Amino acid sequence: MHPKLAVSFAMWLSPEFEMMVSEWVEQWLFTNQKPAIQEPIKLHPYQRVWYERLRLFEEKTKLPKGRWCVFEEVGKLMRNLESNNVSLHDRATIDISVGRTWCHWLKQNGYETDFEQYIHHYPDKRGEQLANIYPYKLLGEFHQWLEEAYIPEKFPEYVRKFVTSEECKLISEAIGYEIKPVFKRLKAKI
Repeated sequence: MHPKLAVSFAMWLSPEFEMMVSEWVEQWLFTNQKPAIQEPIKLHPYQRVWYERLRLFEEKTKLPKGRWCVFEEVGKLMRNLESNNVSLHDRATIDISVGRTWCHWLKQNGYETDFEQYIHHYPDKRGEQLANIYPYKLLGEFHQWLEEAYIPEKFPEYVRKFVTSEECKLISEAIGYEIKPVFKRLKAKI
């Protein structure tokens, strides 16, 4: 079986198995050694939703040449969080938060915001949704905005609604900015 097919078939079984097969194939191709069998990586339930979205994106999305989308670019932030043992709640749809805030920033800075769109596929009841795609000429500006404005200013406020105080500490360490937990008041019973 061709290595790329092995990874594709593994994807259908589970995200954990896909990651394991992908590592095996890389090890085999780059070192020419037979991969050692290891325990499958356990994904947090929230990670499953993210990986399922990634799989659907890879399978069903073909962006026009010269275009990019927020979902692809936010993947780097998600990987950074995962490498620091942080799994965002599946309701914390960070790409939507980033996309809306980015579009608002573009509008405030005099950019035209009537962009092409693509169909983004969700594995749950959200189904298919339209999402903007942007020209490559905005990609550098997006990364600068993401690092200098969104992550330090907007991300902490957005994400703290979905995580525990312990997760706030982990995320703060991962991104280098403090995220203060939301303390919910309990209603007194009368």
